[in-house]
Amino acid sequence: MSKRLIIGVLVFFNVLILNAQSVAINIDAAIKKMEQLPLLKGATYSLYVVDANTQKVVFAKNELIGLATASCLKTLTTITALDLLGPNFTYKTVFSLLPNNTITVMPTGDPSLGSWRYKITKPDTIINSLIKAFGLGKTVAYKINVNDNYLGSDKIGGATIWEDIGSYYGTTCSAFNWYENQTDAVFKTGEVGTKTTFVQTKPLCSALQLVNETTSGAKTTGDYSLTYYLPNSTKRIITGTLENDKNLAAVGLAVPSPVLFFGDFIQSFLPKTTVDENLFLKAEKPLKTFTHTSPELSKLVYWFNKKSINLYGDALLRTMGKKLNTDGSYEKSTEALVKYWADKNIGIESYELKLFDGSGLSPQTRVTTKALVTAIQYAYKQPWFNSFYDALPEYNGMKLKSGTINGTKGFTGLHTNKAGNTFIISMLINNFNGTGTQAVNAMYNVLDVLK
Repeated sequence: MSKRLIIGVLVFFNVLILNAQSVAINIDAAIKKMEQLPLLKGATYSLYVVDANTQKVVFAKNELIGLATASCLKTLTTITALDLLGPNFTYKTVFSLLPNNTITVMPTGDPSLGSWRYKITKPDTIINSLIKAFGLGKTVAYKINVNDNYLGSDKIGGATIWEDIGSYYGTTCSAFNWYENQTDAVFKTGEVGTKTTFVQTKPLCSALQLVNETTSGAKTTGDYSLTYYLPNSTKRIITGTLENDKNLAAVGLAVPSPVLFFGDFIQSFLPKTTVDENLFLKAEKPLKTFTHTSPELSKLVYWFNKKSINLYGDALLRTMGKKLNTDGSYEKSTEALVKYWADKNIGIESYELKLFDGSGLSPQTRVTTKALVTAIQYAYKQPWFNSFYDALPEYNGMKLKSGTINGTKGFTGLHTNKAGNTFIISMLINNFNGTGTQAVNAMYNVLDVLK
């Protein structure tokens, strides 16, 4: 390397360091201003910023305090999956045709099976491929048995709250998932204060028994309903108000059984077919097999983060737990992920990760901002980094994953400013005193310094 080039490189890095120092001073001023807001009364917050190129800490405040992350946890789950499974990883679901018109299904946790988000996973595409592969006929009665025990028997993440598990964002997760385990319940609304009328589920979920206690709300009030899940039951109780918008309102719900939900879909193609769970250990030698392969992980994590799909996070968590210690339960999977990062010896200590799920839906999950930033620092140097970066949504003109649950708001990701500095950022506020909009505006005022 020539002397001139060496001098140029040194000047470049000195400029970056000086810029980062200036940013640190401005962040400190912005933070002190934020601390004076009523929003922070009774709240705990943390901000950790690192320069991605120099690896120097730009700003640190409460970075070792474990806080609820909400969906910011998805950054850690994504990075772990890309690192452990690889960006080209795919799920396999094996269908086997046996004598006596029996079909067995061996799933492995694919959260995209039957999803409308990818061309190859759409319900019609999968079912038509199955019909073609096995030469199935509409007038024949088939029995489909699904072994749903590959990842274990638990289907709901630890410490998930009662108000969430009946909603579309709180679906169960197991080896067999279908259409992201959700359907829309459609209601006819009326005059404000009058009871709504349940019309249908779309797509059809025949197993769902809905106890409707909702009333019609005024226009522009939105969906203020809660759906309660009754364990070991197909019943859901929905309460609250639904906006009176053109006389119809739709609410996303978690289906009681993805297996039976799959049965509703396939019966529109093969009307005499029945579908059920059957925990067979090993099927007899099949006459034919058909294997559905999911999109690559690099594509799965894109929608996982862009649309913040909790099902994908829990499926990835349990898949990694299965690989690391042959146990895909929530408990063992979270333990395995904590150990995975502690064993890397890159600065993430086990006490910084108190995990209950892979999505951040559980309000009892606690992670430090330092751990989230350190994981992204690690990802920044990996060949698959672009798969992670491309999956990050944009907020406030930055590549950030947001996180929101009651009293919690967070942003985690990266930003390259006008001076060329790339910053890795994690900011969390827990128990803020005010509205979510107020919390976001306060955080943006701090993050704007990084621009």
